[in-house]
Amino acid sequence: MTCDEARELLGAHVDHELDLRSDLAVQAHLRDCEACRSQVASLQALHEAAQAHLARHPIPAAVARRLRRSVQPAPARYAPWLTAAAGVLAGVLVAVVVMRPGLDRTERDVIAAHARSLLVDHVIDVASSDSHTVKPWFHGKVSFGVPAASFPEAGFPLVGGRLDYIDGHEVAAVVYQRRKHVVNLFVWPTRATAPPSESNEQGYALLHWAEGGLAYWLVTDAQAEDLRELQRLIATAPR
Repeated sequence: MTCDEARELLGAHVDHELDLRSDLAVQAHLRDCEACRSQVASLQALHEAAQAHLARHPIPAAVARRLRRSVQPAPARYAPWLTAAAGVLAGVLVAVVVMRPGLDRTERDVIAAHARSLLVDHVIDVASSDSHTVKPWFHGKVSFGVPAASFPEAGFPLVGGRLDYIDGHEVAAVVYQRRKHVVNLFVWPTRATAPPSESNEQGYALLHWAEGGLAYWLVTDAQAEDLRELQRLIATAPR
């Protein structure tokens, strides 16, 4: 990737809006290009200043309904482009409605990744209720072992997994279902340890803890008590 090609994508890279392949290509270029890294630093500073100081206003319900009606199915040769455009638009709406000034960056990225996976219909890369299928799928894609136990008897069947990005680095996303709700479990390496900690932001329940060299973030629009139950199951499941 050349500098000219990379610079067209740096804004989307900072906002975590690139697809996985494009983002990996940008990251590879940034490792060897000091000029582009400097530009990313400037964009990141602008991004954080905007998050901290710009006012956020909920979109009126009538406007949201008009937007949804305006994105209608199109003839087959145009449908993929409109689908992608609808996903981008939805991601922008999530950023406007959900994110508030002062929100922790990791927490903000977890919410955005969860919402984005639902809006652009990219909940899973590997679809399976079998942990012996999902866990090996991550081998070679991430540098750590991914816990992916299934708990159907407790009402948390495993749905599958995918790769995602949180706070600028690659993470594993293990996907569960709770009744009609999707629960994303984001996992990545850490040296820290932390007891379970809950938060709630714009209707999303989150639960975070860290142990055994891994950071865990659960997020859903189901009830907070559902996350507490799933956290206990994950923490006590055999590796």
